[in-house]
Amino acid sequence: MDELLVDLDTIAVVSACSNLPKSASPGSRFEPFPPGEWSSLALALHSNGWRPSRLIETAFAEEFSQLSLHPRLILRLSELPSRAQLAREEIIRLRELGIWTLVRFQSGYPMRWREKLSALAPPVMFGS
Repeated sequence: MDELLVDLDTIAVVSACSNLPKSASPGSRFEPFPPGEWSSLALALHSNGWRPSRLIETAFAEEFSQLSLHPRLILRLSELPSRAQLAREEIIRLRELGIWTLVRFQSGYPMRWREKLSALAPPVMFGS
């Protein structure tokens, strides 16, 4: 599989909702978005016609105010572009080790989890 093929939406969700990468900068203490908080953010993105990949675009940071989010949340979102490349590299490294990454909007995501857990379904899963 071509190592360059990592979906930008997947990179964005992994950057936002997991501890991968460990740190984009020394001293950074990024707090991953828990499922409920991610669901609210995903709904706000969708309402504006935006995909998750928009969160990792450096220029997009200026548009966060359009999402009507708490300033603390906007500050957390502003860290995502710097985490994206490291997250992509980690996804590729895990793939090479036989560990897959699956995000909630992808077709392989367990339908019953979506149905039963709804907004509390994990935004990202890893497995082998």
